[in-house]
Amino acid sequence: MGYIFRKQLKDKNLSNIINLTLILLVFFIGVSTGKMETNAISTVITSLEFCILTMFVTLIIATVIMNKMKTRKLFKN
Repeated sequence: MGYIFRKQLKDKNLSNIINLTLILLVFFIGVSTGKMETNAISTVITSLEFCILTMFVTLIIATVIMNKMKTRKLFKN
């Protein structure tokens, strides 16, 4: 999504959007734990696993896209 909207987001401060997203994630985790009995520690561990997995996948995708962009620029010259 960021690659698609990169021109619109070029001058924007994304840290506020990321902070809001994390706050909403924590809120919705709290809402879901209020509906059923769950272990808070397992919920935190699952959230951390999801966060780490998301970061790694995002970095891998960004690396692949950047490599493709670099190779296209090399072949165009």
